[in-house]
Order: sequence, then C-alpha cells, then structure tokens
Amino acid sequence: TEALLDSGAYSCYINPQLVDRLNLATISLEKEIRVYNTDASHNKGGTIKKRVLLNIILGMSFLKEHNSEVDWEKLSIEFTQCPQRC
Repeated sequence: TEALLDSGAYSCYINPQLVDRLNLATISLEKEIRVYNTDASHNKGGTIKKRVLLNIILGMSFLKEHNSEVDWEKLSIEFTQCPQRC
C-alpha cells in the first residue's frame, strides 16, 4: 500500500476522484469544511463535504497518535509503537 506522509498536514485526506474510482463508502459531514491555501485564500477546489474511513495522506494527527518510525532512506514507515487498539 502506498500513502503520502505529510507531517505538515494536520489531518488526513484523500482525493475525491480516487474515492469514486475505488467505490469507497463515504459519510456526509454535518458541516462542510472550507479549504485554505498557504496564503490564507480559499482553495478553488471547494469544500470538504464527505469523509471516508480510510487514511491516504497521513497527517500530523495520525502520526502523533501512532508515533510511527519513518526510515527516509528506505521510504518506509513502521508502526512499532501503535496504541493497543491498532
């Protein structure tokens, strides 16, 4: 499995076209989430309206919870310190 590790992203994200292509189940959010660019302008891609129970871009919240070990030379992640529920 391949994923993008982004320690600068606070949450985890997945491309909506990939969700459609893989026919992943989604859950509608009660309130849409606005997306901002690094210059604080609104992203032209729109808002986040749904979520899936699948992490593709591993953001800081995921990395902090699982405290994974990243090997940058091997381009691998090991989850040796995962919480008990993993």
